[in-house]
Amino acid sequence: MRRSAQRGFTLLELIVAVAVFALVAVMAQAGLSAVVRAAQANRAAAEQTREIDLLLLRIDREMAQVLARPVRGAYGDTRAAVQGGADRVEYTSLSFFEGARIAPVRRGIELRGKELIIWEQSRLDAGPGTQRRETLLADQVQRFRISYLEGGESFDRWPPRRSNRGPGILPVAVEFRLELEGFGAIERVIELPENALPENER
Repeated sequence: MRRSAQRGFTLLELIVAVAVFALVAVMAQAGLSAVVRAAQANRAAAEQTREIDLLLLRIDREMAQVLARPVRGAYGDTRAAVQGGADRVEYTSLSFFEGARIAPVRRGIELRGKELIIWEQSRLDAGPGTQRRETLLADQVQRFRISYLEGGESFDRWPPRRSNRGPGILPVAVEFRLELEGFGAIERVIELPENALPENER
């Protein structure tokens, strides 16, 4: 009675099989890594977009509450309701708590290095030593410029030089231009409210 021949894998066949398996594993790992990197990049981009949306919403909300109310500076000088240059602006606005109007406050937005800061001083009319509370709006800001729009003209400061506008006169709108690292340039034109205070409250 003949016994059936039994034949196993040769060493060469085993080496080839292992090499093919290793190649498939490397390709699968590379594909998985690419998918993970893409997912991480998408999450980072979505988070950055969300932060920028919140930043623009905050600036919109700040400008929507501007009041035509000049203030006194630390040395008794009059500061316009909106006063600033090309990289900083300060303004009088309403303070709210849980949706209720509290009182006018003095705030400002300015660029320091690469940080965009908003500050609020503890009193509307400042005196020597008046404290300010500061909050970081954004970092990695490459460029920040402000223009003040009024009467079809654009000014790099407000009130404009050689202007007869009173300290309670607001520009019609303010244009913000920001350039953020890893994102690019953003431009925002915000119309200011027509909410000048009565003459007896200025």
